[in-house]
Amino acid sequence: MSRETFTEVKVITNSFPLLKLPSVAYAQYRDFNPDFNEGKNFVKKREYVHHLQTKVANDIFGRHYFLYDGRELGYAEPELQKILGPAKTFYADLRSTRLFSPTEFIPPTGKGKLKTKTPCVEIKFTRTSGPLIGYQEISYVMGNLRNPEAKERRENVTNFLQLILRHNTNNTYPNNGKTYFPYTVRDVEEDDNNRRRMRLPRDSIRDAERIPSSGLELRRGLFHSIRPTFDRMIVTVDTSVAIFIPGGPLQDVIGTFLDQHNLRSLREGTPQFRKMVQYFKNVKIRVKVPEKNSEVTKTIRNFVSSGGHFMFEGPDGEMSVAEHYLRTHNYRVRVPQAPGVVIRENPVKVVVPMELCELVENQMFRRKRPEETAHMVRFSIIRPQDRLKKIKQAARNYDAYEALVQAGMEIGRDPLTVDGKLLTVPTLVYGNGDRMASLSSSIELGMNAKPPLVQRSLVDSASTQGDLVALVKECAAIAGRIHNINLLDDHLRRFMLVVILPEDALNLKAKVKYFGDITHGVPTQCLRVSKLLDPKSRRLKQPRQLNQYFNNVALKINARLRGVNVMLESKIPGGSPLAILSTQGRKTMIIGVDVSHPGPGVTNRPSVASLVFSLYQGGAQYAATTTIQKPRLEKVEQLASMFTYALNSYSAVMEGPPNTIVYYRDGVSEGEYTTIFEDEMAKLEGGDFAFVFLRDLAYAFSPAGFLEFKEQNKGKGPIPDKLQYTFIVVGKRHHTLLFPPTPDVADSTGNYIPGITVDTGVVQPFVPNFYLQSHSAIQGTSRSSHYIVLRNDTFPSLLEIERLSFELCHIYAKATRSVSIPAPVYYADLACGRGNFHFSPTIMGHGIDDSASFVSTGSDKYDDDYWKEVFRKVHVNLQPLMYFL
Repeated sequence: MSRETFTEVKVITNSFPLLKLPSVAYAQYRDFNPDFNEGKNFVKKREYVHHLQTKVANDIFGRHYFLYDGRELGYAEPELQKILGPAKTFYADLRSTRLFSPTEFIPPTGKGKLKTKTPCVEIKFTRTSGPLIGYQEISYVMGNLRNPEAKERRENVTNFLQLILRHNTNNTYPNNGKTYFPYTVRDVEEDDNNRRRMRLPRDSIRDAERIPSSGLELRRGLFHSIRPTFDRMIVTVDTSVAIFIPGGPLQDVIGTFLDQHNLRSLREGTPQFRKMVQYFKNVKIRVKVPEKNSEVTKTIRNFVSSGGHFMFEGPDGEMSVAEHYLRTHNYRVRVPQAPGVVIRENPVKVVVPMELCELVENQMFRRKRPEETAHMVRFSIIRPQDRLKKIKQAARNYDAYEALVQAGMEIGRDPLTVDGKLLTVPTLVYGNGDRMASLSSSIELGMNAKPPLVQRSLVDSASTQGDLVALVKECAAIAGRIHNINLLDDHLRRFMLVVILPEDALNLKAKVKYFGDITHGVPTQCLRVSKLLDPKSRRLKQPRQLNQYFNNVALKINARLRGVNVMLESKIPGGSPLAILSTQGRKTMIIGVDVSHPGPGVTNRPSVASLVFSLYQGGAQYAATTTIQKPRLEKVEQLASMFTYALNSYSAVMEGPPNTIVYYRDGVSEGEYTTIFEDEMAKLEGGDFAFVFLRDLAYAFSPAGFLEFKEQNKGKGPIPDKLQYTFIVVGKRHHTLLFPPTPDVADSTGNYIPGITVDTGVVQPFVPNFYLQSHSAIQGTSRSSHYIVLRNDTFPSLLEIERLSFELCHIYAKATRSVSIPAPVYYADLACGRGNFHFSPTIMGHGIDDSASFVSTGSDKYDDDYWKEVFRKVHVNLQPLMYFL
């Protein structure tokens, strides 16, 4: 391959080499009695083991750490093996620092739950029959990374090394297993005060801050993970951000969060009450016990209105919560009208006054709200130089980690520098013949390669006519054609419905899209009024201020109406991979597939699966098909029928089926590669597909067209076996970063120039894979995407797949610059994001955010038949169009 396709460069990573493997051999143990182990409270189980070692039996364990995974397995070094022997049992409780005797333990009487209260739990360490894990075992695994028979041993070794790496941080700081958070708002505020007293400038990188609107805390954390590469183990370190719920009185935190300090007015069924339940259910609290000067830790199960007046059946008959506290604890509930906190639902509901509850510190806020997300995005922005500095600082702390020192492990202090390829930026072609290639991969909007014929624009209100005139003029400047603009009441003939929406108009937008996409087949374009009006004067912005916004809107309109905003041209010897796929007798269909899931904790709403597919050669125009399936199901349940639809549609346009399929799959985690690949390839290859030859695209997508297709293709049989597939998983949720070693390969933000690709040094050793950073971040640190090639029938080398993926990042119709993932992957994500628009707005309740579970099913259980009954397909008029933009 000609070197004109790329330039060889060096890349600084955020991974550090493991210089020394463990010098001692560890034995594997299982812990806890079987009944306790059936539970899923991994955090509490890890707390028990840590509490046992450090507070209860420190004289026994000393500094010989038991490495525990929080589930079933743990590892003991040689000295600790002598103490534990084949098996050893301890009895302990988190509220006490003493060892309990076996006679004090009450065994469980039911599956997984203690039916009778017991003052302690049984922690039984039993040595397994597994081999010792040390230098010899790890060396064997490193020499057999691609041996399928060594898979289980490889996973055991990797998990074992993770435990050593994370033992100190996960037992010292709040964490989610992979990321620890050493900073708090209080720490940062104290540091600010100290700097102020010493007349020093405030630290430019804030490690924690409070969100004023909700009172929640943003904290910067550090991710670290160990994994194998081709010839070594590496430790990847990265910064991360999470939202935490502040500790303190529950009523104060909820009042700030809801911006409603008079909690007496909260009543069940109201939006504010539902939000309280939605966001604070399953959060841990400490409940004060009046007069005993003590407290117990509980979990919020629900809320009730007027908690002090809640009635229950006590020993002396029915009484209210307020009466109970007065009689039993000599405590008068101050605000009985405030919501009560339910700490147990069954067999009887137990309610405590909110004023006696305090939130436990260091709990992550796992729900999503637009307010917090916006703050989180801003807080996450950190320049690449500053990010690399923090990463290096974190790695240098490994020398002080006692578990690492005890194991004899050593991690390099300097990040790995690896070989990379800087891919040549493709030339972008516009309709007026303009060509542009820029190392910044950022372009100004030019003439469209293929503008649609725009005949009329329909305006619903005379007050918006000026805005639409400006928009249509912008479209004309781009497309080169303009026709009459008519008001709706002058001419009712439809072309495109443009709606200007106020702020916070989720429900209104849902109605517009349901009307256009589903029921009437009308192309729609929503504009945000905040983009049109000056925030101070509330008057229409000047034309120069609106140009960029209207540019972006015009891009979407053009692409939705079968226009092409940009095409690629390659002067590289051998040509562009995208162009090659469209020549030499090849017909190539490029596919993007994604599955999106309802918000965390939502169990009664479906997941949405979408497949987008190219309709013409060149990979610039796509159609989509969307289905729903059971929540949290990552496999695409109806992939076979979706693929059949795509093949038939492509065949209608191209007068025959494709012979090459390039399949990009989004949203698959590393542990699911094999399962998803085998399932989806079986569905792709297992169908009995025929092909259609209908020249009229609109007719081909109509019900009558499909009937004719079936009639024409009777007995023609399936697509030939020679159909070639390339199956590529695209991952975005990883922590590998690529930094430029010198300014000459950096852009203005300090990130690597777009097009940097790494396929050695820090990649997975099991399958062909690479990291590609295809875009230029406007601010902060650019993140590459990870491409895993699970099947390749088409391309002679990995480089061709790298180049194709980079090219597809340049033809995303909504953007004037290259994006972070290939266009079909982006489109599949957009199509999934419109899943709610396939249901009537009255069903979905769009006024509540996507993590809400309150829908008209009236149940918290998923009803597959119900959702499939109310799901509506996109109107046939829009099926050939990129309506999802």
